[in-house]
Amino acid sequence: MRTLALAVLLACAGAALVAARVAAAPALAPVDSADADSAKTPSRIYYGGGIGLSVSKRLTQIGLQPHVGYKLSPKTSLGARLRYQYFKDSRDEPTTESHSYGGGIFSRYRFARQVYGQAEFAYTQYDWSGSRGKVSVPEFLIGAGYAQPIAAKTFLTVDVMFDLIQDEDSPYRDGSPRVTTGITANF
Repeated sequence: MRTLALAVLLACAGAALVAARVAAAPALAPVDSADADSAKTPSRIYYGGGIGLSVSKRLTQIGLQPHVGYKLSPKTSLGARLRYQYFKDSRDEPTTESHSYGGGIFSRYRFARQVYGQAEFAYTQYDWSGSRGKVSVPEFLIGAGYAQPIAAKTFLTVDVMFDLIQDEDSPYRDGSPRVTTGITANF
């Protein structure tokens, strides 16, 4: 399991570095005037994702959250996100294990270059071992984020989101925030 977690971490770190290099790479010279106009227009699409990894003797969490967004204006955007998380907790008997996956749509508004607000409707399927089985959880997340530039057109992002639905099967039903970090290119 640790080998798999390390492989996933290295693969995602490599993908983030490639995304940072592609975003920072100079554009090739345009061939004709139509290409020259499109080369001057900044892309409205941004992409990125987050990875989470926590491994100890009795607790393992691995998460992946790729996303893509479209800028409606310089301050407003819409996007979609996929989510996968593996969780194993052997601190108590019986051991709890879960594979969760889902997706969501979000909107972001940039209050400043590095600060944005975000609202997201997500749906997550939690597949718990033992008697809990599979549960589907709707989430309406609202919060804010911070984008720290790390390279040309590449940002390290941190989001703090709160679930307003508070579904009884949600792991965030106690009001605790969902904090995610990630890399976003062309944001």
